[in-house]
Amino acid sequence: MTKTLHASAPGKVILCGEYAVLQGAPALVAGVDRRINLQLKPQASSKAEINVLCPGFLDGACQLHWQATELVSTEPALALLIKLCNALLAEIPSALDLLRSHSWALEIDSRALFDKQHKLGLGSSGALATALAGALWTLSGDVLSREQAWPIIHRAHSAAQGKQGSGADVAASLCGGTHVFSNQQLHCALEPLRLPQGTHLAFIWSGTSASTPKYLQSLSQWREHHPARFAQHMGQLEAQSRAIVTAGTANEMVANFRQFTDALHEFDGDSQLGIFANGHEQLYITGRKYRHLAYKPCGAGGGDLGLAVASDKSEFTEFLAQLDEHGVRALPLAIDYLGLATEQHE
Repeated sequence: MTKTLHASAPGKVILCGEYAVLQGAPALVAGVDRRINLQLKPQASSKAEINVLCPGFLDGACQLHWQATELVSTEPALALLIKLCNALLAEIPSALDLLRSHSWALEIDSRALFDKQHKLGLGSSGALATALAGALWTLSGDVLSREQAWPIIHRAHSAAQGKQGSGADVAASLCGGTHVFSNQQLHCALEPLRLPQGTHLAFIWSGTSASTPKYLQSLSQWREHHPARFAQHMGQLEAQSRAIVTAGTANEMVANFRQFTDALHEFDGDSQLGIFANGHEQLYITGRKYRHLAYKPCGAGGGDLGLAVASDKSEFTEFLAQLDEHGVRALPLAIDYLGLATEQHE
């Protein structure tokens, strides 16, 4: 191991298809231009080391050691990161052999996906898994297609987190751009989609971080007690999500976003998950006053980001002008079309 490797991957947003995507329904996902960056480089000492710049997680360096084929750290804050590293190394044994036989340092910078000490809900763990996998494949010399890469990263990410998500976050970080994503029996179906001309997007930071695993656990419990109602809501969300991704004009897409958001709101009212908590409810009500605009939570909801989508520029501008009254703000986010990027140099 003589070269320094650089890898980066974008954060993600789920534009539509939340919750239903867990049942195989299509979701519209996008990579955004806030990236996690990492560097894997050789070092002269005999130690393995991780240096993390991540607000609220760990700011500083920590030495690692090997126990058989797994990395071990005494730093509790690194527990999930070490699980992710080991899960990926189990999937990429050629990189494992190289790392075990060399001294190296891994530097991770995820500050762009945080607001001070709060995660923004941009899929930081999925972006980290994607960037780390890219670095390991570059190290080993393996060349994989996106179709080959996605299930490997998704398995490792799920193993590290102890849950089986849809994998939409990994797909968005891997590919960038806007895509229609679905997970069909652990097979990633991904089709690029260009938003209709005249579609305006704004991403609203609620000021509160949400825990996706917590929402998924609550969802699982509610589904167990109300299977018929769960199936009915998922069917409605899937139908509206399909309508969004097949819309031919901005007006049609926004009208379908409004119907999807209404269906999501009904689901939240029935399940009491709190998807529209932490300011999303008030913004949803404000958005309903306009004919050509919709406002919805992104992802699991209950905080993190919301999405305003409009086909009328004047309505869009007027809605954004009211954000201060709600105590929230729009984030300067744009679609990232690069996806996973890697390079190496001496």
